[in-house]
Amino acid sequence: QIKLNLFQAAEANDAEEVTDIFSRGLHPDATDKFGNTVLVIAATIGSLDVCKAAVAAKCDINKPSSKGDTPLLLARNALTHALVRGGDKHLHGSVVDFLDAEGAKASVEEAEGANSEADMGRLDAT
Repeated sequence: QIKLNLFQAAEANDAEEVTDIFSRGLHPDATDKFGNTVLVIAATIGSLDVCKAAVAAKCDINKPSSKGDTPLLLARNALTHALVRGGDKHLHGSVVDFLDAEGAKASVEEAEGANSEADMGRLDAT
């Protein structure tokens, strides 16, 4: 039930409830029945506050959606759709800016490359 509440809160843009649920021990990379995380949902719908809550809870900022798209790519796609269809470009743009600033990657390959470089840095330091 707590997991269901998490995704309902994310879809309702209720960052306070999302934060509360994470504080009760639910992992920030938990997935819904479709295999998507809270960050994936928030990035797709343009919920900056829920994105911030997920990142503050130490989610994997590059964990892909069930279809293999990173949260940053989903946010960029949503921004493009908003620009083309007259949606709220500021809403989606703020999510793109936030994820960029947090070091999110636009593709799984790019994210894996960044992880490999970080691992190599740790190996070099030993």
